[in-house]
Amino acid sequence: MDNFAPVNKKRIFFSFLIVTMAFTAIGQNMPPVAKRGSTVIDDSTKNVYGPSTTLYNFEKNIIYNLDSLKPSDTTLIDFHYNFHPLDQLKYTYHDLGNLGTALNPLFTSSPNTIGARLGVDAFDYYLFDPAKIEYYDTKSPYSWFRSTWGGGGRSKTEVGYTRNINPRWNFGGNYKSYLADKQVQKLRRGDRNVESIGYNFFTSYRSKNEKYWLFSSFDRTKHQQFEQGGLSVSDSSNIDLFFSAYVGTFMSTAKSTFFKNNVHLYHDYRLSEFFRFFHTLDREKRTASFTADQTSGDIDFFDNIEIVSLEKEEEDFNKFTELNNRLGVNGAAKNFYYSAYIQRRDIKMEYQWMNTDSLGIKTENAEHYAGFESGWKVKDLFRAQIEGKVMLNGGSQFKGEISSKWLEGKASRTVYLPSFYQYAYRGHYDYWNFNYDLSTHTHYN
Repeated sequence: MDNFAPVNKKRIFFSFLIVTMAFTAIGQNMPPVAKRGSTVIDDSTKNVYGPSTTLYNFEKNIIYNLDSLKPSDTTLIDFHYNFHPLDQLKYTYHDLGNLGTALNPLFTSSPNTIGARLGVDAFDYYLFDPAKIEYYDTKSPYSWFRSTWGGGGRSKTEVGYTRNINPRWNFGGNYKSYLADKQVQKLRRGDRNVESIGYNFFTSYRSKNEKYWLFSSFDRTKHQQFEQGGLSVSDSSNIDLFFSAYVGTFMSTAKSTFFKNNVHLYHDYRLSEFFRFFHTLDREKRTASFTADQTSGDIDFFDNIEIVSLEKEEEDFNKFTELNNRLGVNGAAKNFYYSAYIQRRDIKMEYQWMNTDSLGIKTENAEHYAGFESGWKVKDLFRAQIEGKVMLNGGSQFKGEISSKWLEGKASRTVYLPSFYQYAYRGHYDYWNFNYDLSTHTHYN
């Protein structure tokens, strides 16, 4: 039998606490010892980090030294214009009357892609554009949040986060959403007219000797528009009926869904600032679908029923994928930059309900391009740039732009292929097949 006295745990704990506090007090009174290695920065009582240590710019500007890195914007100038797309687009577009709905330009415009493409551009504004991603150089983690609530169940939310892993490597991501309830025939809160969710990730890197540079991003967006088909009134000449609290709509079950994801990579190796080898890769997928319940009253809205279906959720689904590889040389001096390249673009179009063998166009093809870009800058007084590209056996595009304190001007001429949706389409509610030639668009501003 053991004859040990019972252990008083409380006495041991308080004894340990007193000894620890004594050593802590002695440590605080000891003379300072010279330290080696890293030091702790006092960012609690001093404003060490802020907008001046959180710098950003766009890929093209960084590559060609067009602008220095910019500090984060902390002003409230024009912040109230950031809510609605029409404000940001300076009312050169029109929509369907609600936040997040399809957008169409008021003036004629040409596509940025002169080769084959899907042809659904009405939701492009709500997507991430790799050319407009802000790449950061931060001395501390940086996050931002912008959310705006409007009347009628409308909201827009944007969230971003970025930080440097080391002085040469940065990583970050963004999230954004557009949510809008129906403005007429709304059954409940959250009865959506628009639901759009998107996010991206981005990174930038440069080697220790700054010979190798890399910019890369991934983005994904799903944009849904629950269609109503417009307002239904008994007498369209009576304007007051359109503003009635009991005004009806033509559709209640239809939905358009647009999806896009993209992987982007730019990297170069620099023999000097004025001569670099570069490679750009973009892999993008776009899908567009439409559903409507043929067993409901929505069927009266359509003037043609191409495919009869008794299933409520059967959709018209089409997919377009492309793989871009661009290889070339570029460089930049103090007031000048240039780029010359060759490009291969592999495209594939997949129709759900159409026999593509009888279309007369290639739904899977490889396009080849050659192009150039050049620009000049004289401090902040004058800037000019020109660019052009030519597609073998196809279109071309040439652009020029000048800007100064006294004058701004743009000119472009684009010869481009029609989109696949312009060529042909077949779904439950429509069918067409046209034989279009190249289109030409000339613009001066």
